[in-house]
Amino acid sequence: MSNRIEITVDIYKNFFGDTSDSPYVYDNIKAINPNEQKEVDEIVNKMIANGSSQLFDSNLNILNPITPLETGRKCFLNPQTLCIEFK
Repeated sequence: MSNRIEITVDIYKNFFGDTSDSPYVYDNIKAINPNEQKEVDEIVNKMIANGSSQLFDSNLNILNPITPLETGRKCFLNPQTLCIEFK
């Protein structure tokens, strides 16, 4: 577990996807350590390529802005499982 990267995320209710798989989606994913941001970006790009249900789809055409439930929440990014984890 020591290979996980400490990050912050904004949390949104998952209005547009399968909520049984992921009731929340995450955006604005930032490494707490700025030296790890490039690695975080690469992992997020892999998650996008794999169609991760954990990520907010920024390509959605939303007429009314959606407010995050929480901003800047500390958690972890697991580069092996390509998942955002909170424990």
